Amino acid sequence: MNKARKNKLKRLIEIGCIPSDTPEERLKKSIMTIMVIPYALAAIIWGLYFMRNGFTTAGTIPLAYAFVSFTSFFHFINTKRYNIFRFFQVFLVLVLPFLLQLTLGGFSQSSGMLLWSCTAPFIALVFYDIKTAKKWIGALLLLVVLACLLDESARSYFPEEIDENAIVLVYGANFILISILLFGIQTYFVNGQRKIKIQLAEKEDLLKASREIERQKELLIASKDRLELVMGSLEEVVWGRNLPSYQMQYVSNSVLKLYGFPMADWYEKPNLWLDMIHPDDIKRVKKEGESLFTDGITLLEYRIITPDKEIKWISSTTKILKSTDGTPFLMTGIAQDITARKKIQEQLNNLNNSLEEKVKERTIELINSEEKLKKSLVKEKELGELKSSFIAVASHQFRTPLAIIQSNAELIEMLNKTGVKQEPEKYTTVTSRITTAISKMTELIDDVLTIGKLTSGKVSCNPKEIDLIDFCGKMVEEFNAVQLDGRNIDFVYSGDIYQPYLDSKLLEHSLSNLISNAFKYSVGNEKPELSINFKPKELVISIKDYGVGIPENERKHLFEPFFRAENVSEIQGTGLGLSIAKEYVEVNKGNIVVKSTLGKGSTFEITFPKERI
Repeated sequence: MNKARKNKLKRLIEIGCIPSDTPEERLKKSIMTIMVIPYALAAIIWGLYFMRNGFTTAGTIPLAYAFVSFTSFFHFINTKRYNIFRFFQVFLVLVLPFLLQLTLGGFSQSSGMLLWSCTAPFIALVFYDIKTAKKWIGALLLLVVLACLLDESARSYFPEEIDENAIVLVYGANFILISILLFGIQTYFVNGQRKIKIQLAEKEDLLKASREIERQKELLIASKDRLELVMGSLEEVVWGRNLPSYQMQYVSNSVLKLYGFPMADWYEKPNLWLDMIHPDDIKRVKKEGESLFTDGITLLEYRIITPDKEIKWISSTTKILKSTDGTPFLMTGIAQDITARKKIQEQLNNLNNSLEEKVKERTIELINSEEKLKKSLVKEKELGELKSSFIAVASHQFRTPLAIIQSNAELIEMLNKTGVKQEPEKYTTVTSRITTAISKMTELIDDVLTIGKLTSGKVSCNPKEIDLIDFCGKMVEEFNAVQLDGRNIDFVYSGDIYQPYLDSKLLEHSLSNLISNAFKYSVGNEKPELSINFKPKELVISIKDYGVGIPENERKHLFEPFFRAENVSEIQGTGLGLSIAKEYVEVNKGNIVVKSTLGKGSTFEITFPKERI
């Protein structure tokens, strides 16, 4: 029989049971259900058998038993009134066989129908207790005595003769049916008692286990109380979370002081800790949290923001506990406030940084002092060289104009001593020579003074927005107007025109020198060119001539004070013009370079980066 059929049969047998029944009551009610059906069926068989053989009165009694049994059984099923049902069953089993025996003419004629009444005490023993069963045995004995006393009367009152073979058959049937029913009931009862004993034994074991669990719980509660007492005395926060739910399992009382939230909030809000972490630390903390499940333990230092907006530094150690199969089941850790330590550390760091900054400042001051000293030495050296050059040039350059002035002065004196009135033209020629010589000496002195200012850093730059096209156009007009050989300088420009911020005086001096040189060193050749190129990132001004050019080996000295190339020694000059022009360009935040081919001419390019102007 499969499990489904067993369950269905069990529900049918226990149809009169209620949930509050004890196992013993459930067993008795089940046996009652099992007994009623075969007893009622046997009664129906006997009733039909007797009626078929002409014993109408005798047949009515078993059928009445069957009817009453089924009626009381259905009443029991609906009302669950077990005591009434039980009494009727024992009573009917006891009395009706007695009545049936009388209607059949006594014990012999009925084939010992009274034997069915003998089953009543056994049924009472099953459904009641021993004390009650004894009472039913007493009732049976009284009934047997009564049957014996009425046996003769029954035979005379119900004189029907029954076939002896039928009597023997009924005897055998009664014996077999009674034996089978009693054996079945007793077997079911014994098996049920055995199961109950087993269940009771199991319950006893469960009770022992329950008592042991209760004892262990008490020990655990005591241990927990001691642990909470210890944790409550700690300033550190001890906590534990179940995995994988992350539900808080325990947390020490110090959590309120450290984090600012009561214990209840930590049990109700699993994400409370993560929400408190400082935004600048949250990404690092989450990353460390991911490695926790692989490494098993993490040490973290991070900041939190408490409910009153206070920022605290926390140091925490977190560990993962795993079961025997490697499954994580608990996350536990300890956290402590290290804000004071961090503040001290920050103060030490600030002090160290301050000392390092002071050391750097002193180092920079020393380096700057050393650089200034080096520059001072270089300037002194340059000034010394400048003085030497000035003495050499002055002795050469001043000698000629002084000689001219002296000779012409002597000439005027000679003319005056003759006593003869001289023509004015003669005096004009002489004084003109003196004036020219004085102008040359003045120009030389001015250039030397300018070099001195530049070398000492006394020349300042005052940039202003200028219209460069108009500025250069006017300079070109001025130079073209004074040229005696008929040449003019060409002026061109290109690019998107804009107005730069430059010192016009410095620019004018630089361009005047370069344009003057372009004419001076290209006499008899093509006319010079002035071009402006407005590039996206820089401004380029070029002065090109087609003159004598500059020897390659002398170009590196070209912008040095008092330097003059060998191929222009016959052309008048002091060697200071290009040096001054270069210095003015650099003061104006620009740069000057030269490109030259000997015998073909030179190009000077002045470049101003756009972001500087």
